[in-house]
Amino acid sequence: MFTSATAEYALRAMARIGQERGRRALRSREISADTGVPAPYLSKILRKLVQAGLLKAQKGHHGGFRPARPLHKIRIIDVLKAVDEWPPPGQCVFGWGECDLDNPCPLHPVWSLYETTFREWARSVTFGYLSDWDEELRRKRQAKRTAGRRR
Repeated sequence: MFTSATAEYALRAMARIGQERGRRALRSREISADTGVPAPYLSKILRKLVQAGLLKAQKGHHGGFRPARPLHKIRIIDVLKAVDEWPPPGQCVFGWGECDLDNPCPLHPVWSLYETTFREWARSVTFGYLSDWDEELRRKRQAKRTAGRRR
């Protein structure tokens, strides 16, 4: 279950929007420039995230995209499902359809472990966690700069 370009782009966009912590809406041009996601592709992804209730789209002078609910309630899995990039459990990495203990592919033991771990991670990590981590990193950088100026 390696992520597709669509999944990666959706996660990048959501992470960038999350960095604003709801303080302001971001226009798609800005998200595209900040994340490297091509604008036409991003537009389709953002539309899916709005339809899934993860983002709000606001038109007008202060328009753009912002989280539709608190970042601590938006999980990685929610974004992946919104862009239809959440494969069904048991999907075989070898392309054999479904594989299981009765019909395992050569990678089944390690793949099933990876898949289970990835699913648990995607269910547990929220964009609030990422936003909090980003905020903490900013504080540490600022403190380091301030300490450097005092010398």
